Amino acid sequence: MLALLLGAFVVALAYGVALPLLPYLIERKLGLADVASNTGVRTATYMAALFLFAPLWGAISDRWQRRGVIVVGLAGFTAALLLFAFIDNLLALYVGRFLSGAFAAAIVPGALAMLADSAQDDQVRARHFAWLNIATIAGTLAGPAVGALLGDMWMRGMPASGQPFAIVAMAAGATALLALGSLP
Repeated sequence: MLALLLGAFVVALAYGVALPLLPYLIERKLGLADVASNTGVRTATYMAALFLFAPLWGAISDRWQRRGVIVVGLAGFTAALLLFAFIDNLLALYVGRFLSGAFAAAIVPGALAMLADSAQDDQVRARHFAWLNIATIAGTLAGPAVGALLGDMWMRGMPASGQPFAIVAMAAGATALLALGSLP
């Protein structure tokens, strides 16, 4: 259960971390003038990938195995975040956001399916679903604050802060390893 909760949390956290940093990346790093519409398009790119790939990952997890889909989703999400961490052009920004969404789409549907499969009765299933939703909401709430804090440290050049997306990628990678070792 811990790996599933952490997976849902880290995906929601990563989405939120990007929100306060996208305008900076678009305006200062890439030199684009229309920050508002570019930020909106990048955010929509992530959501579109989630929308498109969640049914596909769900079908794969029905045919293959839940654990494999969750681990592949977390590993791919980690790689996409690392790509996004070191963007240097507009295409990389789009690709990073799209891939992040495409792999994130595997995690929560796979976790929900695994919880549904393992629950002995309806009350246990409902409780597990509630915990997964709480983990997602907690990540969504914490993400912008963490993004603002790490982003501020990063923009000021504080060496201990690292790169915000690389830090979240490390958390996602650690969660992938936990899932690989602990999920049935």
